[in-house]
Amino acid sequence: MDKHVENISVELLETRAAFNNEIHEKLSGLNISDFLVHNFLDYPQSHVYDLLISYNKILGNLSLHDWINILRRINDSALALYTCIGFTSKFLGIDLLNIYMVLDDINNFVRADVVGYFTERKALLWPDKWDIRQLRYMHESTAVFKFVHDKLIAEGAKSIDMDFIWDL
Repeated sequence: MDKHVENISVELLETRAAFNNEIHEKLSGLNISDFLVHNFLDYPQSHVYDLLISYNKILGNLSLHDWINILRRINDSALALYTCIGFTSKFLGIDLLNIYMVLDDINNFVRADVVGYFTERKALLWPDKWDIRQLRYMHESTAVFKFVHDKLIAEGAKSIDMDFIWDL
């Protein structure tokens, strides 16, 4: 690949990281659970992943209880659940799928769809080479995700073995 193209791509990622600090201030006044529910329900997975990687600090104040409530609030949308469970697994190393599977107050039709989806596509629960590449350029994201991971584990969440990602 042309080195100039690669350098421009890296520069854009670094510029975006600087801009993120300004956006974080705007986001700090929002109810983050409401914000995430809105995004999980109304935007495509690629948008949500990019948003949460870019503005990762908003995740630091969410408890495991908050994540469970988010699952309940989006439980009628398989697409929103794919995004939420996929993100928390891939980037936070947290197993929300098994938590979701045992919730008693959710749509059983959607639950069957979501469980089937991830059973057939287990690789979607792990970072792929593009996820890792993006995280490599946004080093602070990895530290924030590790902090959130450890916090949620301390609250009783189960970890997905992802030690390799914290070392990017």
